[in-house]
Parts: sequence; structure tokens; C-alpha cells
Amino acid sequence: APLDVVLDLGELASTPDPAPGKRAFAEYDNYYPLAPATWQGREAEILALTDKAAIADLHERQPWKLMSWRDAARSLSYRRFFEVTGLVGMRVEDKTVFDDTHRLILELVRTGAVDGLRIDHIDGLADPKAYLARLRQEVGPACYITVEKILAKGEQLPDDWPVSGTTGYEFIASLAEVLVDEEQIDNLHKAY
Repeated sequence: APLDVVLDLGELASTPDPAPGKRAFAEYDNYYPLAPATWQGREAEILALTDKAAIADLHERQPWKLMSWRDAARSLSYRRFFEVTGLVGMRVEDKTVFDDTHRLILELVRTGAVDGLRIDHIDGLADPKAYLARLRQEVGPACYITVEKILAKGEQLPDDWPVSGTTGYEFIASLAEVLVDEEQIDNLHKAY
């Protein structure tokens, strides 16, 4: 529902997020973290908010915006990945962002809990080669790294990317050419 409707229904509240214990907006069982600068030093006041205008004002001061999924396609900002509302762009070329977003992943690899990584949407990065070089440096040569990259016919994965290969979409495409009878494609479309 649009934010004004959510506010009218009293469905948005300021509350501690049970996981990290920081301040957040809660809508049912979803928690949206509040930027610390918008609540630090005012914790009690923020937790006591019930006025719709005050809640709306606090929402406006966040670096993100709650919106109905119906509005997402025309209102998504540059921080979104395509129209997938659950994915956001991360500036992993920034060392601090890389370190913060990869802390758990790197720990899992270093402790042996994980021995391979799949990197999705590699072409969406500002510098895929530099990212992969940094990742390889962090996880070491034994970690199996694949990238999700849909290669065009005849296209090769860059030789200077320190990865084990792709996730295999090009193989699936080749296999489909073998297994699908082109003369029966109309029947396949009808069945689908």
C-alpha cells in the first residue's frame, strides 16, 4: 500500500530491530533500519513516535524510501538492480564497502565452511576484473570461484579474470540446441 495508507492504518512503527538491536521502522515482521544520524541521542523520543506526520518526517530523512511494489518499476532509483526490489547496487570497488559486505563471506571461506563462491551479475560491477582480483587475493587460490556471465556465441570469459569459470549458461544453451528439435519449436511453445 502507499505510505500514506500505511501511516493511516498505523502499520508503521519505530522500534528496536530485534536482530542488531538498532532503531528501525517495523511493518508487520519486516524491519527497515533507520540511519543512525536520524535517531541517535533521541532514542526514547523516536521509540515513542505515534504521530503520522512525525513518522512520515522520520521516513523522509532516511536514505531509502518505502514504497508499494506496484510503484517500484517507475520509481526505483539508480541504487536498484534492474527492477528487482530485493537487490541493490553496492559500490564494492570502495574498500570499506567491500570489507563490510564481504566480512562474513571471507570468514566462511577462511574457516573452511565454504570452499566455493558464485558471483552473480558480475557485469553490473564498475570494474569486474579488479573486484575479482581483490576477491581472489582475499580467499586464496584454492577457493572455487564462478561468475554468472551469459556469454554470447563465440565469446570467451576474459583470460585475466582469476576465476574457475562461469555458472554454465553457455553450456545450457548448447545443450538446448542438441536436445530441442527446431522443427517442433511451435509445439513446444504451445505446450509451454
